[in-house]
Amino acid sequence: MNEEHKKELMSIINDKNYHLTKAKLLFLALRRGNADYNRSVGYLIKALNENNRPKEDFKTQSILPTLLSILATIMSIVAVVLQILN
Repeated sequence: MNEEHKKELMSIINDKNYHLTKAKLLFLALRRGNADYNRSVGYLIKALNENNRPKEDFKTQSILPTLLSILATIMSIVAVVLQILN
């Protein structure tokens, strides 16, 4: 593997988006077509699946429902205050 391929592979592995990393690795394996290379990519994807990186995605996704519930609570408080003032 030459330096260009190593840099490309390292940039894919260091990507923050977990699902995009897996997709890029699969695309790279399809483009190469080498059985040994495909096996190596399979091992990398298996390691990514076992890694804790997907938990980061779930942490960022869990913020939205919390913010929406806070917004709903604030709106109900404002509605009660407006009803009292009228």
